Amino acid sequence: MRGLFSTTDCTDLNTILLEASSCSEIAIDTETNGLKWLKHKAFAISVAFGHSSYYIPNSQYNVESISVFLSKLFSLNAKFIFLNSKFDAHMIRETYGIEVPWEKVYDIYTIASLYNSQSKHDLKSLAEEYIDKNSHQYENEVQRYISKNGVNDYSRVPYHIMSIYGKKDAEYTLGLFPILYPRLDPATLSWYTYERELLGIVYRLEKRGFPVDREYLSSYRSFLQQELEAVTKTIREMVGYAINPASNEQVSELLFKNFKLPVLKKTTNQNPSVDEESISSLHHPIIPFLLRHSKVEKILGTYVIPILELSERDGKLHSTYNPLGARTGRFSSEDPNFQNMPKELGVREAFIGDLTDADHSQLELRVFAHVAQEQSMIHAFKNGKDLHQSTASEMLNIPYDQVTSYQRFIGKGINFGIVFGEGHYTLSKQLKCDYSQAISYLTTYHERYPSIKKVIKKLGKEGERDGFIKTLFGRKIYVRGIPDYKYLNYKVQGSARDILVIGLLAISALQDSALVNTVHDSGVLNGFKLDLLSSLNQKMIDVSLSVPLVIDFKRGQNWGEWNPETNPKGLKKFIEGNI
Repeated sequence: MRGLFSTTDCTDLNTILLEASSCSEIAIDTETNGLKWLKHKAFAISVAFGHSSYYIPNSQYNVESISVFLSKLFSLNAKFIFLNSKFDAHMIRETYGIEVPWEKVYDIYTIASLYNSQSKHDLKSLAEEYIDKNSHQYENEVQRYISKNGVNDYSRVPYHIMSIYGKKDAEYTLGLFPILYPRLDPATLSWYTYERELLGIVYRLEKRGFPVDREYLSSYRSFLQQELEAVTKTIREMVGYAINPASNEQVSELLFKNFKLPVLKKTTNQNPSVDEESISSLHHPIIPFLLRHSKVEKILGTYVIPILELSERDGKLHSTYNPLGARTGRFSSEDPNFQNMPKELGVREAFIGDLTDADHSQLELRVFAHVAQEQSMIHAFKNGKDLHQSTASEMLNIPYDQVTSYQRFIGKGINFGIVFGEGHYTLSKQLKCDYSQAISYLTTYHERYPSIKKVIKKLGKEGERDGFIKTLFGRKIYVRGIPDYKYLNYKVQGSARDILVIGLLAISALQDSALVNTVHDSGVLNGFKLDLLSSLNQKMIDVSLSVPLVIDFKRGQNWGEWNPETNPKGLKKFIEGNI
């Protein structure tokens, strides 16, 4: 790797702009005082193009001048290369008031993820692998200064250190693009066009936010705090001394030393486990109160208080989504994690609007049937049958219309157990049956659906040979050295994720302003025009599979209202019934 590109401190912005105007690829990186765009800002930008790089701090050029510069820069006919375009776009908007032109954006993180989903995708690791073995030295220099001088963010690092660091970031970003982008094979390159468009959609989704009923949530917080106090008081009265039910150490001492209850499981440190699964199996009058305290505290601390704090700015929740968050490519989200937000705890009811939920019905199972080419499953889906009920009918040798809800529960558990690669032990726990019964269920399942074992073996061989599994749309998931059934899981989940992406693109094409959330296989829309539902349905099911896709549309005034297990009216009654 050659040294720093040619640079000149405090170069006039118009001079930089003139130089950039002759370049077809321009890399941009923001230097920020934190990683949360709702409360942090950029204190500088770095740009690289051709053989030049520049560090442009607010303190020397001022925000207004940089804003004008960016506006003119983005008007150029060039590709704009970012490491993490969504993050930088938020920072550029929040600090300089400029929107990034998404149709010109190329994202190194996404390209690198598609090229090899197993490697590290932070800038320094990518640069170390492909460009400069010493790429970490510039960040190390910044970290040494921060540690030595006790500063708490990069904005307080001196110019002579940050300018080198910032310019190197832009240079590495620029240098990675011509290395990684041409390595995408035709199928992956074709899929990348969807990922490029998706990033802009998710950026606007984050910016738009999901409206929050803060009055409801404040009432909920008060109720939970009172409940926590009452449960704590009851526990202390039962114990006879002041105990903190939130302290694992104190609860452990109470249960296993004072009450002499059996230790059912230990932590990695060989201490008695007091997690929910462990203590719920213990028999003592205090156990229900400890479990209730834990549950109420979790709702309060994990969801209610953070959502109230995060929605203070504008009454909306602006979560951060990673469209390639999991190994399979499944979305992840944080602040809060919408993917894990429970349906039954009264939290979803806080998200409000004129809402429509567009949910792919049994998407993974439909993909599963297609991948396995299991004809009895395909037949069930084509004839509008419920697959879990059909599976229970096949396995238990019961007429389809005589399958009970519990028998359907067995069919559901086994279907998902196969998709997710669960073994006999896990299945026996989920179905609440003994180990031998779980073995019998799985044996019968493979007898009834013989093609499934064949496809598991086939995908396992292909995965070990190639080092990756391809989704139905050509996206590669790099993985090797895992059990055969995991390759099936990656193919099914990865393909289901890609179908969701196609659905999100369809939503955006019809009414981009409507999307406020995406969870698992669904998009949550606010203010979506009802006369567009038919068109949306057609676009979301326009995927060539051996089975039909079905979209379940639900309507409501809050995100929990269409869940049949919940009743958002009558707060106290609702909460008491669900906690």
